[in-house]
Amino acid sequence: MTRSDMKPGPRLIIPTTAGPVVIRGVRRRPRLPASYMAIAGDFRPLALSGDYDRFVNGPLRQVAPDLPAVELSLDGDLDCGRSWELPVLIAHCLELAGLLDEATPTLVWATGMVDADLDPLPAEYHLPMKLALSEALFSEARARDERIVMVVPPPLTPAEREVVEAFARRYGAELMIAERLADVFAAFDLPLPGDAGEKLPALAGGAETGADAAEPDGRGRRLSRIPTLIALSLLAVTGSAGLAYLVFSSGLSTEPTNPGHPPERAEFAAGPVLSVDGLYAEDRAACKERIFYGRPLTTEPALQGADGLVVASRPGLCGLRFRNLADGPRALTLDPRLAGLGIPGNASLVSDTDLGAGETTIFFFSRSPQDLDAQAVLRDAASGREDRVTIRIQ
Repeated sequence: MTRSDMKPGPRLIIPTTAGPVVIRGVRRRPRLPASYMAIAGDFRPLALSGDYDRFVNGPLRQVAPDLPAVELSLDGDLDCGRSWELPVLIAHCLELAGLLDEATPTLVWATGMVDADLDPLPAEYHLPMKLALSEALFSEARARDERIVMVVPPPLTPAEREVVEAFARRYGAELMIAERLADVFAAFDLPLPGDAGEKLPALAGGAETGADAAEPDGRGRRLSRIPTLIALSLLAVTGSAGLAYLVFSSGLSTEPTNPGHPPERAEFAAGPVLSVDGLYAEDRAACKERIFYGRPLTTEPALQGADGLVVASRPGLCGLRFRNLADGPRALTLDPRLAGLGIPGNASLVSDTDLGAGETTIFFFSRSPQDLDAQAVLRDAASGREDRVTIRIQ
């Protein structure tokens, strides 16, 4: 995708440790059963579509109570983590206000999780790495005299904060260290919730994001104000929103975590650095039905065998849940014998999936596997150390 392929307006960036991903569109799909993420031009839902549907039908309802199913189109894949939540929240607020069609070219760079009240959460987001990988975008925006807005949760250390602030100064970016939803509003001149009778306007159809040729007065102009947001009401996040058909078109989905809290450590140690659970239903049909309606699957920890972890093979084996038990972040990879059994069409654990300490990811099978021996590899990027775990399905 080149700049000439995009129209003027805000460019919203989801930075990842693999490189920046651009939000290409926020399109309402009222006839679909669930919200989903997809690569622009492709109908197949991405790995995190289940989490995105829970986000739309959970915390986002506080500012968009009447939002139907949504297609969030991207120019690249997302397959793990939660740092997409803050930039996606910003995209939805701008879409609801009709500001994704704003003529002023603006680069919006944001990363981070949010809690049930949509407040940004401090965590390890690898900010220096993500900034370095996004430097070309900042250089291009600066050369075109565009406005640049950065929104991040409070950095964990003074040194990390100094890196972020220095980067913002170098490119003339407006930096918002956001501790509350009110700070996110302020970064875009969005008024705080006021009159309970007013809410974000319901727009017909969808809106595409993007910025094309820069205008001479691009940088420094503020996005126009919007009508007052609806007063926030504390809605419980159920986590049981229907995942519909999309789960069966995607590869991975992160396990829904308790909003506002870091991932919990495993209570058992099935291996020194990795735990594995089998996820089961009565049979394959029941597996599909449970995932379709967001109903829980039965969890059975893998057993420690003489030479690896043993998962019971049954017709109702729907998937595996992996948890990083190491003290720090690790990249998880499955060998093709196992990864090839995943639901086709999207990201899989054939390639690295970054997991923080205690974090989990879920891998769904396209069919219940038979007897199989395979390996999972956890790699420490800092030291280069690799821990290999044999997984036996039998």
